[in-house]
Amino acid sequence: MPSETNRHTFTVSLVLCLVCSFLVSGAAVLLRDLQEENVADSRRRNILMAAFPLELPDEGSFAEFYSSRNVAGIAEYFEEHVESFRVDLQDGETVPTTDAERDYDQVKAAKNPGREPKLDLRQNPQRDLAGIKAREDVGWVYVVRDDHEGVAVETIVLPIRGYGLWSTLKGFLAIDAKALARGPAETTVRGLTYYEHGETPGLGGEVDNPTWKAKWPGRRFLTGVECKIAGDQKSRWRL
Repeated sequence: MPSETNRHTFTVSLVLCLVCSFLVSGAAVLLRDLQEENVADSRRRNILMAAFPLELPDEGSFAEFYSSRNVAGIAEYFEEHVESFRVDLQDGETVPTTDAERDYDQVKAAKNPGREPKLDLRQNPQRDLAGIKAREDVGWVYVVRDDHEGVAVETIVLPIRGYGLWSTLKGFLAIDAKALARGPAETTVRGLTYYEHGETPGLGGEVDNPTWKAKWPGRRFLTGVECKIAGDQKSRWRL
């Protein structure tokens, strides 16, 4: 009798485990597309937060932003106002993008040696100011065009990343395209935001502080640099 009881208990446990495994696996498969779409939407929102730092200081500002543009949400706004291009980071030329490459992840490309040739910064650490070790050859560029209440905005948003105090920070830097058209010296920042990092509050985590973010809009890339010649002014190695 005890043998029958043990066998019954084992059978019930096995069936229960199989059923639970099936349900978990099925849920993961069914939710995969939704999870990927949520990740994509989060990236899109961060692109807009970089482009519109005053209107979109936080996630709670999007409802009013969409309403003011008469769009239903992030997907419709991107369809009407945002263009995305893949760019060769070596020469700045655009790279054709097929439907299969719409999900191209440039960070993964930098880590995957079989994906594409890439710039190995470990061979030249002086160039690796961001501490990323390798840089992909192709990256995304986003152009945001918005004409709200008579104010025409044209912004170039670039993905950025670099090593901070404890982790690699990933974010977006928005540049005023009209200022850029006037020349490199006129190039100004519209906004800066980070969507992923492992920094601690009070140190590297200050990149999430609204006060710190507010320092970036309007800041020029080039502010004028004075150089002082070191050593012999006639030397071929002078600065």
